[in-house]
Formats: sequence, C-alpha cells, structure tokens
Amino acid sequence: MIDSNTIDCEVIIKEFSKGILIWYNFEPKSNILYLYTQREDATIRAFLEKKGTVWSYRTSEIAVNNLKREMYDYIVGIDVLEESREPGNLLNCCRALLKPNGHLLLGAENRYAIKYICGDRDPYTN
Repeated sequence: MIDSNTIDCEVIIKEFSKGILIWYNFEPKSNILYLYTQREDATIRAFLEKKGTVWSYRTSEIAVNNLKREMYDYIVGIDVLEESREPGNLLNCCRALLKPNGHLLLGAENRYAIKYICGDRDPYTN
C-alpha cells in the first residue's frame, strides 16, 4: 500500500518540470511553441493554453523549413537540450522561429536542483 506522503512527493516532483513556467509573466494571447522530446506533457500544455495559442512539436520534427519563421512569441521546452542529438541545431531553429522580441524558455536538468537534494536521481548520471 502506498501512503499519502509518497503520493504527495510524486506529485510534487512531477510539478518541478513546469516550475520555470509558473513564475514567468507571459503576455496575454501569445503564440507559443511547446517543444518536447519523447511525449507531450499534458499538464504543461494545459498550463500554456491558459497563456495563449499553443502549437506543439517533437524536437525531431521541427525544422525552419516546415514552420513559419518568426511566428512565435515564446518557445518553451523542458529537458529538450540535454535530450537532443543536435542541441546547436535545435537552438538555431528556435532562433529562426521566434519573433524579434520573442523569448526562449528552457528547463534543463541541474545536478544542484532541489529535487536532487530531496533524493531524486539525475537521469543522465544516476
């Protein structure tokens, strides 16, 4: 049997992944590109949909050639850089897809983050 403290901890750890988003002041009615590597996080997408119009793509699917240039006010990605095979290309694509005053918001693994102090393991170094 799983006690309620375990469930609460699991929920809290899951919520860490959108921490960057909660604190950011999005402009109303923004165009937002949500990037993910494996599968789209429904919680993050639902949060972003409250901030504006959201398009989502797997990082392996984006290319400057098949998306409109300078279309997005925000590009949001959690754990996309460290999971990308070509992070430089990913950043170049993001630059081309952002409007001139657009913002790139990336959440990345950080071995000194609070979730590791709480006992979570770094997925890249274990």
